[in-house]
Amino acid sequence: MKSNVIGRIVPVILTIVCAAAIFMFSMQNGADSSELSTDFLNKILGLVNRIYSEAEFSPGEIRHMRYLIRKAAHIFIYFILGIFSCWSAWAIFQKRYILISLVFCFLYGCVDEFHQMFSDGREAAFKDVLIDTAGAFIGIVYMTLMILCVRNIRKNAENQLTNNG
Repeated sequence: MKSNVIGRIVPVILTIVCAAAIFMFSMQNGADSSELSTDFLNKILGLVNRIYSEAEFSPGEIRHMRYLIRKAAHIFIYFILGIFSCWSAWAIFQKRYILISLVFCFLYGCVDEFHQMFSDGREAAFKDVLIDTAGAFIGIVYMTLMILCVRNIRKNAENQLTNNG
């Protein structure tokens, strides 16, 4: 009984922590958010220059890379949210957990974009909600596959115990 309660609380806590991290990133003003992306890009370009010292990028290419990094960050953090929310929904509801977690992630993406409107130098974009939802969907598919694998392993173990017992 105690492990069942813990099995339901842990994924909910992880979902809340991930949602809080998203909220904190959305609170950053435009300059801080841009600086974070630029610093990350500079580290990547530093690695590229170590491997291929003749690499040169135009300002337009760098702008495009920064844009891709920002969108990849959306996908990644919502991928994680998708995993945790799917795990939470499965632990609590057992049925319709895929739909519940997808709707949750979509709505959280909407709230996140709305929240960004109140941060200096930031704006809301429905395109980002769709990118967020796509990342969450990938995480939900990943977690669903993990859930199905665990179910299959447990079922096979139970069958072996029944057949051997």
